[in-house]
Formats: sequence, structure tokens, C-alpha cells
Amino acid sequence: MRITNIINIDDCFDGSGIKELCFDCEITKDFIFSLTNHGTLKYFGDFARPFYKLTVNDKYYIKGVEGNNTMRIFLQNQKYLNDFIQSVIQ
Repeated sequence: MRITNIINIDDCFDGSGIKELCFDCEITKDFIFSLTNHGTLKYFGDFARPFYKLTVNDKYYIKGVEGNNTMRIFLQNQKYLNDFIQSVIQ
């Protein structure tokens, strides 16, 4: 999977923020479960549109819907965006 765009949703004065990551393909169940190496995953496969949320310590959490080509990352500090991209996506 490759990130094609990063959309700024919200920036806060304390350095936290929300970004939407756009991918070149749909987010699959396999990809979602591959994220468990990086944090605590909650996966709701029984929902009409399976939802997931991954929490990584006090750095960030991501959430999204399986089958979409986007996810949102809620950052405690903007510097953690590169950590996520380097360790999880690439």
C-alpha cells in the first residue's frame, strides 16, 4: 500500500492534530490485522461496514472502515506522523 495524499483535518495549538491518509488501494482486513504489531487493535467485523481502531501508546490512534481507501490518524504530536508512515506503511 502506498499513501497518495495526506489531508490536514485539524491542527491544535498544543501540537496535536488529525490527518486523513489516502491510499492507492482499499484497506483490507489483512492490512488492518498487520497493524497489531504496533499497538492495540479493536476490530468490529460484525458492523455493516467493518470498523477498526488502533491505539499506539500515547503517540496516536488511527481509525477507519475496512474497504475504504482512507484512514484517519489522531496525533498527540505532529512528529508522530512520520513514525507511523515509516514503521507501518513503508
